[in-house]
Amino acid sequence: MFQLTPEAEAPAEMHMFHPGLRALNLAENATHNLHNIYPIRGAQARDANAWAKYLNEALDRFGRDADVAFAQHHWQVWGNARVRDWSRSPSAWRCRRAWPQRGTCAATTAP
Repeated sequence: MFQLTPEAEAPAEMHMFHPGLRALNLAENATHNLHNIYPIRGAQARDANAWAKYLNEALDRFGRDADVAFAQHHWQVWGNARVRDWSRSPSAWRCRRAWPQRGTCAATTAP
């Protein structure tokens, strides 16, 4: 199942849900650093509101059925509760230094 997410992280991007694997691929829209909201490498800054809208839509459509979420170039998040918590938590977007072995991001960053 595909969800187009134009003008979010890039001009053309999409999320993919693989129901048989219960796996949600959030492309580069949910990397652990959101590198194109405020790019230090000279890339075009992207529309954070559109980006958030697509992530929320993906969670509404696929979140309850996902046991793992992942994004290109980054580590996965395992477990349905963690997928939903990680993706919806405002602090999740600010604490990408927290590795999966250390628990949730919310434990390492103030809200």
